[in-house]
Amino acid sequence: MGDFVGTVGSPGSKIPIELSGKIVMRATYPLTEHEAFLFTAALNGIVIQMKKECFEISDLRQVFVLCTEDGKFTFADKEGMGYYLPLIILNLGNWRTGNWSDVHIIATLVEEFCHHFWSIDDEEIVKHKVLEILNRILNFEVTFDSLYGPRWKEAYPTIYGDDIK
Repeated sequence: MGDFVGTVGSPGSKIPIELSGKIVMRATYPLTEHEAFLFTAALNGIVIQMKKECFEISDLRQVFVLCTEDGKFTFADKEGMGYYLPLIILNLGNWRTGNWSDVHIIATLVEEFCHHFWSIDDEEIVKHKVLEILNRILNFEVTFDSLYGPRWKEAYPTIYGDDIK
């Protein structure tokens, strides 16, 4: 894989040994120490759920995670004819300006990894998987409405169209 323009050092999350080699981290905008801690918590939740479901973790495909300020990036390799990589892009600028709670940040991370590792494209199904994982790792119950709100589908008009209500 080529690299990205403007990569910087970033506090790394502690990737669980079970996911070693399955997640490659890059940053053009660094995580804070606290965000790295939340990232680690999310990954631990993913591993706990995989073990519960008897996942064959060694068969998982690798994913690249790119931390950005605004979701934008440029490949450093200008000679490439094409690129293939499963990629999770984290928009840290929105995390910080949105004043999101730790639970919302963990949920965001868990959701992106669920899309990849469980191969779930459907937004509603993946959100239920996220709740299952959060309720396994947090010391309090999280409900669908408390996390996503009753009008969450409005954020996906191209998917849900007239079925928003």
